[in-house]
Amino acid sequence: AVDTVDTDLIEDSDPIPPGDDDDSDTDSDSDTDDGVFDPEGTDGRFYAVGYAGLYMRSSDLGLTWDVIEDQGSGGDDPTLYRNIHWLNGVYLRVGNSGRGFWVSTDGEQWTDYADDMGLGQWIGGVAYGNGMWLAAGGCGVTLGSTDAVTWTNTYDAPGQAGCEHARTIAYGNGVFVTVGNNGAPAYSAVTTDGLTFTDYFETSDFGWHTAQFAFGQFWVALDDGSAVMVSSDGVTWTAATLPVHRYQRVSYTAGRLVLTTSDGVMLVSTNGTDFVDIDAPTMGGVVYGGGVWLGQSSGTLNRSDDNGATWVDVNPTDHSVQRCIYAP
Repeated sequence: AVDTVDTDLIEDSDPIPPGDDDDSDTDSDSDTDDGVFDPEGTDGRFYAVGYAGLYMRSSDLGLTWDVIEDQGSGGDDPTLYRNIHWLNGVYLRVGNSGRGFWVSTDGEQWTDYADDMGLGQWIGGVAYGNGMWLAAGGCGVTLGSTDAVTWTNTYDAPGQAGCEHARTIAYGNGVFVTVGNNGAPAYSAVTTDGLTFTDYFETSDFGWHTAQFAFGQFWVALDDGSAVMVSSDGVTWTAATLPVHRYQRVSYTAGRLVLTTSDGVMLVSTNGTDFVDIDAPTMGGVVYGGGVWLGQSSGTLNRSDDNGATWVDVNPTDHSVQRCIYAP
């Protein structure tokens, strides 16, 4: 969102992050391997966030949920949680100003950095790579950290003409890529260090959401559902060769690339080339863990433990869930 910025973020520091995968090329929704947790195992927990400050956790593979936070009102208001991550041993919850930026190393005790950072924008997502966490959000605001404790506004979007929203961020092939929209047209920005960004205004008439990095490429679904775009560097994009569907979102979870659609199926790949169809309701993002699929849509949280043969709504609230993860 900006060509150059001044920052106190120390690029040449010797970070000792909580995890052990400094060179991770995982995307912003994936559960970075910390050397212990196995996403195929059944001893993890599902976490979910959404509207009205909704934050809940399940310890029985999504069957029942403990509602830890619920502000009791909905809508795109200050209490909205937009995303939750587990990246390199760190949990992060991000959203609008009232629930802007929370960090935890155990999923139990959380630190709220929103007031400390003076956030004037929402945060859409976080990615980890090259020894740092980088968060991005409204009007291209970005926050960076090498230890998940001290965070620096690497760009706070002062006086920007128009608003180039970074809806999501992903890391791979040595670069961070943010994607989003400036009004209706698509917008993206690329950085190698979280400090200097190069802007790109895509030719699409529709915004781009939910960037993921998987199998050597960035993957993005167009907002109108007409295509999924791929890129190795975040600069040059082409349409992926895929069946014709109304694509909803791209997810990457437990080594599986998942393309959800509104056509009664989701496409799943373990190599980025070959996809299999799994019967599924219309959903946004999907997460897999312990033999269970969990996907969110408006007001529902859909669960399947038989690979899509049956789906059950397990949302204990009437709030829309925005994101889910499976983590320790």
